[in-house]
Amino acid sequence: VSNLITVLVAPAITAPSATTPKAVLNGATSTITITGTGFVSGAVVTSSNPALAQFLAATVTNSTSATDLCTGVENPVGVFDTCDTITVKVSPIGFSGAVPILSGLVVTNPVGAGSTSAANSLVINPVPAVTGTYYVPTFTTNAEIVITGSGFQAGMTASSANPDYKILLVANTGTTFTLLVTTSAQATAGTSSVITLTNPDGGSTTFPLNGGPNPKTVTPTPKANHVNGRALAGKTVTMFIIGSHFYGQPRITSNAGGTRVQVSGDNGSKLTIRVTVKKHTRRGVHTFILRFANGEQTSVKYNQG
Repeated sequence: VSNLITVLVAPAITAPSATTPKAVLNGATSTITITGTGFVSGAVVTSSNPALAQFLAATVTNSTSATDLCTGVENPVGVFDTCDTITVKVSPIGFSGAVPILSGLVVTNPVGAGSTSAANSLVINPVPAVTGTYYVPTFTTNAEIVITGSGFQAGMTASSANPDYKILLVANTGTTFTLLVTTSAQATAGTSSVITLTNPDGGSTTFPLNGGPNPKTVTPTPKANHVNGRALAGKTVTMFIIGSHFYGQPRITSNAGGTRVQVSGDNGSKLTIRVTVKKHTRRGVHTFILRFANGEQTSVKYNQG
């Protein structure tokens, strides 16, 4: 009597395809199904993109039934069905921006039984993000407010947490969207509503919509108080203008004809200047005029020897 030993060898894995869904919810745990052949118990699923988190709880579902569950054709003894599947729970990172993360899925059988991958079989979309601050006056009716940002998908929805701010999303370009806003008498300055944006893939963000006019930022007026140093006829000397709210190294001129001024330093409260005075310029008190990029100007007296 001879003993017959049958050794079953797992077939080579064919390239899997990720299904249901292909776009994974950004930053949230999702379940996807990978189809292929030749998956054996203990198979591991990993990502080809190191930016993604580890795959969790891979469950291999395969069969060695007499009849192939997918085709209905009789299987040879010990041969797997042609529609093996792996169910994988994946928890990717959350990120903002305009470009999705693409990743291949790699399935590896244990004990050297083979591995394979499918390029870009997983797509993870960025969450929406809003830039800027937005205000809307009281008693507004269907005012158009254009919001800028990124990651706005077609079909994105918007909702308002405060009933005093009624909104309707009417346009979406991917980097801007337009809200029609209607407010009640209670939507005064100092109040606001939290607006929630939700993409079709589940990614969402919030931002405040504020009542009242947009407060204007007032730039402090530059002021020159006094000058350290003395200009000398026929020479170039270093001098310092002391004051406040200087910026951008202003253009400086003198009421003394032929005098040239070059700014070499600006720390906001002190300007370092190189002053070149033409020969035979009269001695006495003269004036520097400082002109800034926003059109503001100030002046200060200085002495020339």
